[in-house]
Amino acid sequence: MGHVKSQTKTGKIAPEQGTLLSLLVQLLGVSSAIEVGVFTGYSSLAVALALPPDGRLVAFDRDPVSMEVARRLVAFDRDPVSMEVARRLVAFDRDPVSMEVARRLVAFDRDPVSMEVARRLVAFNRDPVSMEVARRYWAKAGVSDKVDGRLGPALEGLQQLLQQEGPGSFDFAFIDADKRGYQAYFELCLQLVKPGGCIAVDNVLFYGKVADAAVNDKATLALRQFNKDLMADERVSFSIVPIGDGMALCRKQ
Repeated sequence: MGHVKSQTKTGKIAPEQGTLLSLLVQLLGVSSAIEVGVFTGYSSLAVALALPPDGRLVAFDRDPVSMEVARRLVAFDRDPVSMEVARRLVAFDRDPVSMEVARRLVAFDRDPVSMEVARRLVAFNRDPVSMEVARRYWAKAGVSDKVDGRLGPALEGLQQLLQQEGPGSFDFAFIDADKRGYQAYFELCLQLVKPGGCIAVDNVLFYGKVADAAVNDKATLALRQFNKDLMADERVSFSIVPIGDGMALCRKQ
């Protein structure tokens, strides 16, 4: 876990949230889990490491870079690219690769992606890291056999999972993805999780924005409504744990 640094403002959960997820998995005796939103794999590691040897985690992430491009990005093989391109990647506010990976790229004299790939990366706005980065950390932690990483839109992936495995087939779910999609992800996870199972949802305090009436951007409005709906939802027992950026814990009735 120490290899993957956690920083809430870059999309990763805080260390104390990782510890909580791990504890929940152990307390609930979870053997099957879902994750919506992978980023660099910090939260999935916390869950996977706590799963029993025969446990499994299905992790969804939507990445704008193809798996082949991602593999070349993280392999650190040959493919020369200028240091300037790597520095430009680091300078972007909304980068297609994590800042951690971009910094690593800068440190290499011979970079792992071609100039053409770098141009494609610079053009993307969404999703700061490839699923492949998380795969590397899963492998380092020895949990690759437990994690089924699925690249693509999570909504479609969850719908397919529901069709394939049926309702009530999972013990636990963790949602940490695009905020405007939370309600849709939650509804599908609620079907996939068995009665007595738990759904954890990150960023429900959203840096305090949900409590600030002056803040009305689309993500904040979506989270505000999501929290309101959870409070009135009789299908779950619900509480917000004020650690990190706020984590909602929902027990399915």
